[in-house]
Amino acid sequence: MAAASASTVMEAKLSRGPSRIGTLVFGVVFLSGLIFIGYSIARDLGNIELGSAWPYHLFQTRTPRCPNL
Repeated sequence: MAAASASTVMEAKLSRGPSRIGTLVFGVVFLSGLIFIGYSIARDLGNIELGSAWPYHLFQTRTPRCPNL
């Protein structure tokens, strides 16, 4: 009997969706992480100066011709 009632309680908890507060907290943390990643990458790459287009040319000629690229 205990196993049957435990499974129905678990099914009742799983059938409900996530709470609004949990979803809001997840969204804020996720958005903050994306902003932090973007800021960090921009700061790291801000001082890089490429002198020529030669690396891009080599990359383009050496990669296979894929429709997804």
